[in-house]
Amino acid sequence: MSENIYAGPWAGGLTEQGFVVKGAVFAGVTSVRLLVDRSSALTSPTAFPGTVSWTDPSGDYRNRIVTVPVTGLEPRTVYHYVLELNGTRQDDRVGRIRTLGRPGEKHDLRFGIGSCSGNDGFFNFGFPHTEAFDALADECSGAGLDFFAHLGDLHYGNIKSDEDLTKRIERYEWFLEMVHHGRLFRNTSVSYCWDDHDFLGNNRSGGDPQYRTAARSALDAYDIFVPHHPFVNSAFGITQAFTAGRVRFLHVDQRFNKTSEGQRTILGGLQKQWLLQELSRAAEFDLVIWASSFPWIAAPDSTSDHWGAYEHERRDIANAIRDLGVRNLCMVSGDAHMLAIDDGSNNRFSSDGHGGFPVFHAAALDSNPSQKGGTYSIGQENGTAGAGIAGKRQYGIVEVTYDRDAAGRPTGTPRVTWIGRRAGKNGTDQPRIRDVIRHEFPAAHSFGGF
Repeated sequence: MSENIYAGPWAGGLTEQGFVVKGAVFAGVTSVRLLVDRSSALTSPTAFPGTVSWTDPSGDYRNRIVTVPVTGLEPRTVYHYVLELNGTRQDDRVGRIRTLGRPGEKHDLRFGIGSCSGNDGFFNFGFPHTEAFDALADECSGAGLDFFAHLGDLHYGNIKSDEDLTKRIERYEWFLEMVHHGRLFRNTSVSYCWDDHDFLGNNRSGGDPQYRTAARSALDAYDIFVPHHPFVNSAFGITQAFTAGRVRFLHVDQRFNKTSEGQRTILGGLQKQWLLQELSRAAEFDLVIWASSFPWIAAPDSTSDHWGAYEHERRDIANAIRDLGVRNLCMVSGDAHMLAIDDGSNNRFSSDGHGGFPVFHAAALDSNPSQKGGTYSIGQENGTAGAGIAGKRQYGIVEVTYDRDAAGRPTGTPRVTWIGRRAGKNGTDQPRIRDVIRHEFPAAHSFGGF
């Protein structure tokens, strides 16, 4: 039994040879190990030492955070893990991950995306709605998901001020201790970057002077509790990047340096420079995926909270994509509570309208329906253009698939398949999982009239 665990464990920072596990445990825990085995029964596990990596310096907080780094595993292999605390295995919290393919080698990739996990406010009646999380946990079995990319609004804590660090950690615990959240995040690795509600509150900009202290507190809480890849540069916030086979994944922080006044920016100068440097390397990979926490496709509107409110910065980036001739870029995004896909035809933000790329928007896991941005080439359930399919219990699946040569080896450039799904509402005759929208395209696309 997990008498020592309060929330978790969950895994992140996934590579071809390891991952990181974190969890919240009770104050009496003094020794930590993680047992890892290919067998789900963990009959002959390898033990990795962990640490009690954080305790409240004031001594007031009830829990401690434990961290265990795991290395030396085999690529593209399923492993099971369990925490051992004070010498006792926590056997009702066994986790499962699958390591990534070696960087530079061609491998299929399949991962989930979603955002907007819901809030416990009055207007989200019936919270929590478990269906999307349960469906995604089921997706992890069998062929499974290589990881799940949470695109923001993991919780709706809306912690706006320079409040105590423990309040932010407590909100992460609150999210993870719920059964359906915990089950999903024990059965796959997470790549998570916040948006506004899980950062500083609705539409907040962490680069504004009055929010800088709070933004740094939010970064510290994330670093303590969330298992993650190394930050590219903490001056960017929680931006991370990793490579799975020949796919490059850029999980960009679009809140930490965002400003709403003065010289307005989303990324900040240094992070923008880093992003353009990453895009200049696109030819080294078969596919580059940019994870954006809010919509890119939107009409100019300085009062809104999306890329359309920063049209000059968006145009600079679009011009760079065009000038670099990047033809293997796509974007996944969140924030608006809807499903939508654009094939690139509405993504025309360079000075001459060239250099567009496909965009997949997936939400809401458990938040009230809404729309933002658009128009999208697949924005209605009948597959035609529209403003997006508003709804909850929704998420996305991304599949990157290679052809095979006569020996069964991956070859050529892959195709990308996007599937927007909705889980049926419990207690109804709705299908358990239904495909709502779907789109397939070559990774080496030529959208936008290069």
